[in-house]
Amino acid sequence: MNFFINKFDSNKFLCSFIFWNLGIFLYILFVFIHIYFDKIDFNQFLFHIKYYEALDLKAYAPIYRQFLFYSMLYAFLMIVLYGILWKYFKSEIVFLSLFFLIFAILFVGLKLKIFQYVESYYHKSDFYEDNYRMSDNISFSERKNLIVLYLESMESIYAEGGIFGENLLPQLTSLQEENIKFGRYHQVAGSGWTVAGLVTSSCSLPLVLPIDSQSYGRNGFLPNASCLQDILKKNGYHEFFVSSGETGFAYTDVFLKSHAEDMFFADVEPNEFVWQWGNSDKNTYGKAMDLLSAKAVKNQPFFMTIMTLDMHHPGYLDEKCSGKFGDFRDVVKCADMMAADFIRWFQKQVWAKDTVLLVVGDHLAMSNPVYDQYLRNRDENRTIFNLFINGGKKADMKRDFSGLDILPTLLKSLGADWQGNRLGLGTVLFSEQKTLLEIYGHEGLNRQLSAPSERYNAFVCKN
Repeated sequence: MNFFINKFDSNKFLCSFIFWNLGIFLYILFVFIHIYFDKIDFNQFLFHIKYYEALDLKAYAPIYRQFLFYSMLYAFLMIVLYGILWKYFKSEIVFLSLFFLIFAILFVGLKLKIFQYVESYYHKSDFYEDNYRMSDNISFSERKNLIVLYLESMESIYAEGGIFGENLLPQLTSLQEENIKFGRYHQVAGSGWTVAGLVTSSCSLPLVLPIDSQSYGRNGFLPNASCLQDILKKNGYHEFFVSSGETGFAYTDVFLKSHAEDMFFADVEPNEFVWQWGNSDKNTYGKAMDLLSAKAVKNQPFFMTIMTLDMHHPGYLDEKCSGKFGDFRDVVKCADMMAADFIRWFQKQVWAKDTVLLVVGDHLAMSNPVYDQYLRNRDENRTIFNLFINGGKKADMKRDFSGLDILPTLLKSLGADWQGNRLGLGTVLFSEQKTLLEIYGHEGLNRQLSAPSERYNAFVCKN
């Protein structure tokens, strides 16, 4: 009899211990994501899990070390708590452990919007079939040059002195007043991290994951989508890409080469790393200016993409900048100063009058050193920074738009013509036609973008 009792206790211990530790794992995973990424797009989570080989694991090493330390500490405390429960609530331990696991599953599922993702996956939609437009007859009455400057995690909210103590973007906001700033640039589903923001603004499509595990990777990236790079290459543009980080990160290089195989890359070299994520933005701006000085005098129109990095968590404060606040706000002010210096240099060039310059954030900030104090729970005030220079006539400053609208707006500002004011899933912001964000609303558009679609899968999967 004692044998069966002991065996029963052993099985009870094993089952309850497994339930308990699975719950611990899920909760620790959520805490890790919440601390370092906050409201992460679940597509982003899946993308980085599925294509982990495209990540720079060395750059994430400090985060992993902290995660490991706190995970072990939390797991130790929870196992001690489990021991106490086993001692005093032995008869109920399986129920308590199972309850803890179910609670952890529900908690993490709701917080990461996993259930919403699963629901949307099985909610078929004709959204892409009904709303996607692409013209085979895009003509150019003139071919202006184009520079797109993506500022890492740059938000409009940094200009609100009432929140941060002073306007952290004094020079960029001054340039907005002198040029074109469209209204509120919202982040939508499938655009909340760097490569996704690049895809959304270039292709007027979100980056969402079909079920096919081979959809993205070294063999191709949205091969059947017609993106800004494809259209400009077809119309004789010479294309450049300059970045503070490695372009292989998250398959950025694969996406770009899939749509502009002749693009010139000024990538960061291993000996140019000055911090965990790459080169300093000061050096990147210098590379861009050198390239522009050498290439812009040619007869061929050019398209240059520049991506900065200093504002990536935990932030890099360049030696040329002062440290007034002693925290991440200094990094934001430094990014403002360096971007403004580049823009003023651009405005002095003889070729600037024939060049459109778009300055935008690549996505909203994830968790950074001032996130908890200043940004958390301010979602209604958070929009991505945007500035158009030489883009055309003044436009309605009260518009609600997303990265989907960047492609048609840029093409129109360069001198492109096609039938209507829609292209991809976007709307020309110089027109009076409503954007899909204005039609569906933020939550409604996010649901439609995340819904499975044969039309979207056709962009992703090779024929």
